[in-house]
Amino acid sequence: MPFDRGDLDYFDSMIEAAERIFRYIGPMSEAEFINRMIVFDAVCLNLIRIGEAARFLSEAAKAALPETHWPDVVTLRNRIAHGYASLDARIIWLTATKDVPELATRISALMERPD
Repeated sequence: MPFDRGDLDYFDSMIEAAERIFRYIGPMSEAEFINRMIVFDAVCLNLIRIGEAARFLSEAAKAALPETHWPDVVTLRNRIAHGYASLDARIIWLTATKDVPELATRISALMERPD
């Protein structure tokens, strides 16, 4: 399925943000993540980047990944940006270690599909 340049740029931005999250977390445990504020902050920034890109994807691009609940991606972005002080670090950890890799894999597979 061909996408317009904007959608491709947004998908690329999401992949780049996901890769940064993977590098920041590396092999650390959940406890290490929760106690390393600089890593927590960096992960949150990249979750915001993913959510911001998701906000601007076309409906066709979103429909190409129906297993992704796009409103949740955007809502997390808003929650981090506007409610940072009350974030649950365990939810951020689960998002970064489970949801983000799944999303990145789906986007990569979609972008590799022939038209």
